[in-house]
Amino acid sequence: INYKNINSINKKYNIRSLYVTNNKDYLNINGINALDVNYASLIDSINWGQSFEKFLVSKELKVTKWIDPIEQLICCMRLSEIFDCYFDLYHHTKAAATLLYMDDELLEKFTIKRSIFEKKKHTYLEENLIDKKVKNILFNHMHQNEYKFSKNKGYPYIYSFLKTLPKELDHFLYSAINVFSPQTKKDFLNKFKKADYVSRLMMLIFNKKDLPLEIINGFKEIYKFFNDKEILINEIKAITYDEFEIAIRNYIKITKDVNKKNVQIKKLFSKGIFKELINFKSGSEGPLIKHALGFIPKFNNLIEETIEFKDYQIKQVKSLQELISVGKEFSNCLKNYENYHQALKLKGLIYIVFRYQSKKANYGSFVAYINIKNKNFEILEMKRKRNAHCSNEERFILQEFLINKELIDIPEEFFGQFMQQQLTEIAKKDFEEGIKTIIDDAGIIYSILKRLRNNRYWFNNDINITDGVKTLVLDALRKQEGMKKLQTD
Repeated sequence: INYKNINSINKKYNIRSLYVTNNKDYLNINGINALDVNYASLIDSINWGQSFEKFLVSKELKVTKWIDPIEQLICCMRLSEIFDCYFDLYHHTKAAATLLYMDDELLEKFTIKRSIFEKKKHTYLEENLIDKKVKNILFNHMHQNEYKFSKNKGYPYIYSFLKTLPKELDHFLYSAINVFSPQTKKDFLNKFKKADYVSRLMMLIFNKKDLPLEIINGFKEIYKFFNDKEILINEIKAITYDEFEIAIRNYIKITKDVNKKNVQIKKLFSKGIFKELINFKSGSEGPLIKHALGFIPKFNNLIEETIEFKDYQIKQVKSLQELISVGKEFSNCLKNYENYHQALKLKGLIYIVFRYQSKKANYGSFVAYINIKNKNFEILEMKRKRNAHCSNEERFILQEFLINKELIDIPEEFFGQFMQQQLTEIAKKDFEEGIKTIIDDAGIIYSILKRLRNNRYWFNNDINITDGVKTLVLDALRKQEGMKKLQTD
């Protein structure tokens, strides 16, 4: 290495070759991987960082933290020449142009200073930037004697991302710029260009280009309402992508039909939420989730998921916050009446929302407030929107659903009504066809009669008619059917 020549060039163009500081925080001020090494004179020791170790392996110069774009660019050009190591001048020039296109306020957010125009250093760039394409990026559209640009000749796609990125997440600036380096796969870069801010952030965190829309939208909500973005991102970086996806799916599940702007719900967006979401189980929620949503007790969790049933989407209300949202949706006092809220904690008292998906007469969306006990149930209230009354058809839908899910037994009157319907159908037939139907359905008829025998509403076991009355009845039936003989044992 010709040190004499090096010193001569550095002196000619006023290039800094030594940095001395007594402030430990400024030791890595260069932001260049090859210079991530320092000598501490007081303790006579040499220290270096991970980026320096990577440089020793790759032999590729990189800016790892942007501080003064022009000075760093010149420094890397000199180091590349001195040590004969690779430096992607085109990529780093475009990165520098991107940064210097930003206004001073945006640069300050990322602790980057606008490079001061110095004639000697500028001359070095003019004389040593041989590639015309690189030269045009840096010098075209540049203000006179000032490193400001009227056009972004660098990477315009990341400008909006950097503008949205909060100060506490400024370390993503390097990752975002690095996406545009030649090492990045083309399909990842194309997805990054088209993605919105939150999607880009997720791509950088997990180095993953294909993210389900449901997961993106779920995280967008959390990001929007989580005040301390640094805590949020640190939690996410500490988990795997699979764990992240489990957490988001659980978040979507527990906050469905919930107003996210509610003051109580906002307590959910706090430190530790991702750990609780990953480990979420109904009935054993973490303190953040339980406090924010006001979940029902485990013993009242009778309907696990949303169920499709006869043109209805049916869902049990699982939390206080969901009940409040349902109250707003149906324009009734569920949203603010304390007694309804307290009922969520009482065994057997549940709210079920029936959202109608069709347009048949006598049917509509409604909320059923019921009490289930010992496989029987009582309708405490059952209302459509704005407290409109429900139809009998809707009451039967409720009963049929509860029976179908084995939450209640079939009411005895259903057997009686079934028996009445069977007898009515037989009575519509002529004599011979009626007898045939009775013989064919004898097993069913016998089973129903046996079940109804103990039901005093249908049978009075205390009645014992006399033989005379029996004869009168038989005579009347004989005349009705035109038969000579009709008897019973």
